[in-house]
Amino acid sequence: MIDYGTRIKFLRQQASLTQAEFAKIAKVSPRAQFNYEKGDSSPDLNYLQNLANNGFDIVYILTGEFHQEKMSDLERLLLTEFRNGDNAKKAAIMAVSRSQANDLENITSQSPVSNTETKEPKPAKGLSALLANQIHQFSDSNSRYFWFYKSKDDEKK
Repeated sequence: MIDYGTRIKFLRQQASLTQAEFAKIAKVSPRAQFNYEKGDSSPDLNYLQNLANNGFDIVYILTGEFHQEKMSDLERLLLTEFRNGDNAKKAAIMAVSRSQANDLENITSQSPVSNTETKEPKPAKGLSALLANQIHQFSDSNSRYFWFYKSKDDEKK
């Protein structure tokens, strides 16, 4: 019999998640997660799909061989923070990511600028601009803070 349980447990522990947290990601009960890890039952396709949708390497679960590149500590931290975050935290992480990606794209798409001339980067567009202009989040080890900025329309009122 294939040892899915040991592989599932390994992936969960690598992500620093409890069985209950992992079960929530996989959309199963904590008891089902326990049974998968113990080897009392085998995961179904929905379970594997939910894990794959959340960035877990299901090829490893099925074959014992890693498919994805090894993540850096920073990538793992960001992914763990996103997976464990509430909707507000996930929105903030996405907003910052999209904003940074747009900023990088704007910088790399511009022609070189001489010392005597400056160009303003193109503003972010769509959802990225909306979220980036509305939410600024930073966190430290003790607490989270959200600052909501007024839009230009709010200032006119």
